Amino acid sequence: MVSESSRARLCTFAMQFGKSVSRRAGSSARSRTSREVVRSRSPCGDAQAQSNIGYLYDHGEGVVQDDRQAIFWYRKAAVQDFALAERNLGVMYALGRGVEADEQEAIRWFERAAAQGQARASVNEAILYMQGKQIAHDYRQAYKLLQQAVAAGEQEAKPLLQQCRRNLQQGEATSTASASAPPHAHD
Repeated sequence: MVSESSRARLCTFAMQFGKSVSRRAGSSARSRTSREVVRSRSPCGDAQAQSNIGYLYDHGEGVVQDDRQAIFWYRKAAVQDFALAERNLGVMYALGRGVEADEQEAIRWFERAAAQGQARASVNEAILYMQGKQIAHDYRQAYKLLQQAVAAGEQEAKPLLQQCRRNLQQGEATSTASASAPPHAHD
């Protein structure tokens, strides 16, 4: 039986170790080790560990790639207000990975993440407004979101902001430019 103090030390160690799990690709041994450490943290209710497990399933690092498992773990972390998991869950909904594509649900998760300072979530939401697939084109809303992202230092937003500005200048009705799918980059 693991004592509470041992469990707390393990969670603390895993917290430090887990910070680099989602940023590094590596050998299968490293992936297996990261998966084991991250899984050991998840019973602690640690949202970062749960988000990292989602990442491992999302990208098939050390586990068989499984969108539904990624959704499951991202959601566990997202309902605890873990911004990165909220953004990643939004991406899964936007792309229809592991769930039926639902841009309204994606926007809901992007907005939650952006409210916590996840500027990339604002970029993803802006892209949905620029594409106008399930939701109506709204370049003004996209422009506003991209301005916020640029102000927060999100470099990826700059070219999209320029594209959005051109679309607004040409008029929304005549614009045929389309944005790329929401990026699925993880921190």
